[in-house]
Amino acid sequence: MKDLYLKIAMRQIPRILTLADRDPASPTYGCFDREYWHYGTADFPCGMSQEFVLPLALVYSYEFRENPYYRQEAVKDLVIAGIKFAERSSHRDGSCDDYFPFERAYGATAFSLYAFAESCRLIGIKDSEITGFLEKRGKWISSRLESGKLTNHHAIAGLALLLLWQLTGRETYREEALNKIKVCLLWQSDEGWFPEYEGCDPGYLTMTIDFLARAYSITNNAALLASLRKAVEFLDFFVYPDGTCGGELGSRDTYIFMPHGLELMSKECSKAVEIKTRYLKSLENGLETNYEDNRIFGHMTYSHLFSWIDYCDLRREPERGPFRKYFPEAGMYAEKKGSYFFAVCVHKGGIFKIFRGEDLIASDSGFLCEFSDGKIGVSNRIEGKKSYREKPCCVRGELYYYKRKLMSPSKQVVFRLILMILGPFPRISGMLRRILQKILITGKKKAPVSFKREFSLEEKGLTVEDSVFLGGKKNVKRLYFAANKVSIYIAMAECFNKNMLLKWRQFSADDIKTLNAERKTKIIRRFE
Repeated sequence: MKDLYLKIAMRQIPRILTLADRDPASPTYGCFDREYWHYGTADFPCGMSQEFVLPLALVYSYEFRENPYYRQEAVKDLVIAGIKFAERSSHRDGSCDDYFPFERAYGATAFSLYAFAESCRLIGIKDSEITGFLEKRGKWISSRLESGKLTNHHAIAGLALLLLWQLTGRETYREEALNKIKVCLLWQSDEGWFPEYEGCDPGYLTMTIDFLARAYSITNNAALLASLRKAVEFLDFFVYPDGTCGGELGSRDTYIFMPHGLELMSKECSKAVEIKTRYLKSLENGLETNYEDNRIFGHMTYSHLFSWIDYCDLRREPERGPFRKYFPEAGMYAEKKGSYFFAVCVHKGGIFKIFRGEDLIASDSGFLCEFSDGKIGVSNRIEGKKSYREKPCCVRGELYYYKRKLMSPSKQVVFRLILMILGPFPRISGMLRRILQKILITGKKKAPVSFKREFSLEEKGLTVEDSVFLGGKKNVKRLYFAANKVSIYIAMAECFNKNMLLKWRQFSADDIKTLNAERKTKIIRRFE
């Protein structure tokens, strides 16, 4: 089972080497952003891409099964070149850009610092220029707080600073690391989850557990261990019977699964053993999510390699009896009855998943409504004003307008001009980032549709009763039960796995006619 981690990770190494400029005579030697150095379609290098040095450092350092990269000097040289290119392409303060010039992206700066410090540890790099660069980047991270509550960014920042402390021996980095970790613990809900923008995301929770468990392995901090145990206990309810995790039920719609933290926690918590056993079964059954996007697969690659290295030789597949659990702060509910497992997110309009045994039989990410004027409304935006009662579960909500934001040549020119004029000022670039977060992620405008969803899980299946109410003067052209709709911009969302082949269901012409005429309609569905 351990080698399943390698199956996921090792196939990515040739891809990483393809993304890299491997020419020592090139001015961009060590750059991993192929769009920048090879195609010339980007006008700045993505700083997050430089974290690819870490998977290379791992395959250079460990004799994994069928590892042709072990102790290859060309691989080691490319790791060093990658760190040095990051230094050349950084801002004077040590920060880097991710999605646009002058962004000074906290996440990309922290993730890449972690990758650089870990690579130096693995390969034994002792270079004063590299160390000076890492310290500059560490000081920048220590002095900044990011807009929005993204706990995984603070967790990786804390871990990066701990490694920088180990690398330099400077106590100040350990203190700053503990401050970052303290913020994570302060943000943690009493229910066990950590916030990601507007709520809980089980996928990103695996990432935060990954980084904090690694930090615990360095600090042996008792408060951190207690926090991790709570997080694992919560996560157990939203790693599904087939071993997949989260998805549209989370605040950031991700199916991320970073297993290294669970391998580390398997020595401390039996639930971690159960979760990682379910995940390994999902890999065995080919249910892993495809994260082979150039910007995002690096995290997954090194987490799986570390999981092989720190594999805990424990497996546990207990039969779970019936249960019912509601987490009011997260707005998430899970229930098992008979052979059925049901999970719903109350705060996202009652979107749900229902499993029979290990088979997903329905995934419902809410209503998607096309109005007669062509505008689109969706029900799966986070909103806390939902009602809930235990039997049956009842959710009320409203639709919000949705429009995918696309770039055009004119928009791109205007955006670049603004960045060229105002981007050099750090406060302005931070303000631009907050504006973009509101436009693409947190901003909402109500549409004239409300709804009520009632759920009843019995031993023979799930009954869902949906009532839709149409306000205002608009009519509806089409209405869907969406199987896997994502309505905000999240880099690690909308990646494919086999469960996404479930078909969307369209309301019948008679249902639409009733809704437009009577301003309401009701649909009852049964899942067995």
